[in-house]
Amino acid sequence: MKTVRNVVEIKIDRIKIINPRERDPAKFAENVASIQRLGLKRPIVVNSRFIKEHGKYELVCGQGRIEAFQKLKRDTIPALTVDVDRETALIMSIAENATRSMPPPIWFAQVVKGLVESGMSIDNIAVIVDRSPVVVRDYLTLIEHGDRRLINAVEQQRIAVRAAIAISREPNGELQQLLAKGIESGLFDANEISAVRKIIQNRMRFLQANQAKKESKNSGRLELSIEALRKEIKRKLDKWDDFIRRSRRNENQITILSDSCTRLFEDSDWLEVIEAQKLTEFPKLRGDDLSVLFPTMKK
Repeated sequence: MKTVRNVVEIKIDRIKIINPRERDPAKFAENVASIQRLGLKRPIVVNSRFIKEHGKYELVCGQGRIEAFQKLKRDTIPALTVDVDRETALIMSIAENATRSMPPPIWFAQVVKGLVESGMSIDNIAVIVDRSPVVVRDYLTLIEHGDRRLINAVEQQRIAVRAAIAISREPNGELQQLLAKGIESGLFDANEISAVRKIIQNRMRFLQANQAKKESKNSGRLELSIEALRKEIKRKLDKWDDFIRRSRRNENQITILSDSCTRLFEDSDWLEVIEAQKLTEFPKLRGDDLSVLFPTMKK
């Protein structure tokens, strides 16, 4: 069943505030000034399911915005209309209000999941909780695919939610745990999760291949400990450092050779000698004409 409609202009007198709350005068005045200066940043949310009961929409969230519009003598207000039961409407109201006070990330993720299960689209949830659709999808991924121990680590603030979201994209639960332990131990940071994942996957493939060769009944489960991961990362880093050193050495040698040849081809006496010996044609290596490297040579 479709539960959400488009944003429309609704007459304020057609909206019923179910659970009115007192407003802080200073914050309310600031809200009014902001709407007057910048306009409404996000629409209110109203429920259309119970119009037949009292002839009005029931407000889900946005009481302060309605009162600000009334203060500004506005008759209508942009509203996202939903068609949900009162329990779902209450969850939506709690979610919208809680996002202002930075709720615990797992609680927020669970609310997002509940709204998705009620039939609401990601885009409309983003409007309600005042987050981008990308952020909403990230939290949904965390709560739907995150290993329970990973979620516990977020709840206990051992892992930042940003890192946990990146880890939750990994479908292998054991690999999620290894990545989480690596973050907790400071072995790497959130920006390096993708690279470390590749290292682990390569290592796991190597272990699986070796296990298959041994054909041992007691070989046990394939696991990669933090210490083994630490050694594997160090081995990779050492390999990369060696590659960089060799690349720089080769680059220096090529630079010296190029500079020497350039000076040589700028020497008029030497050019006269090779021209006299009819050595003016460059050899071709692998089909490349080397003359393009020395444009100063006389033709």
